[in-house]
Amino acid sequence: MFPRIGFHSKMGDNYYMVQISVNGDTLTVEVLGWSKLWCLKSRLDVPLGCIRQVTADGVLPKGFWLRAPGTAFPGFIKAGSYWNGSQWSFWDVRRRRDNVVVIAVSGWKYDFLVVEVNNLPVTLLMVRTALERFQSRNTPSGSRNSA
Repeated sequence: MFPRIGFHSKMGDNYYMVQISVNGDTLTVEVLGWSKLWCLKSRLDVPLGCIRQVTADGVLPKGFWLRAPGTAFPGFIKAGSYWNGSQWSFWDVRRRRDNVVVIAVSGWKYDFLVVEVNNLPVTLLMVRTALERFQSRNTPSGSRNSA
């Protein structure tokens, strides 16, 4: 009935806020369209070695998060940097939670990245495959040790 007014980038009929890619040993989160304004960021480069876990089960980091800086309209948008007193997180999500990826990070400026992506299954496969390759290259194996 009404045209969809998007604060998102549009690809075909799909609206999304970020694009995730893997370049070498770095996970890149490219913030797209109006989300750059809402998040006050355009790109995050996360070393693969800092990523602990990647989930998309709908469970979001809990607690009271203070916006610093970012944008929040309850029930509509949560975007930008948030702090809960002990952890930092980066959010770029809207009302729908079915395409949200939560990336748990350690030893980096954020502890969580909570972002909405265009193609959840493809994004999860890409990131998890890159993590497995990174870990297999950087984990010493018993067969390499000579006695």
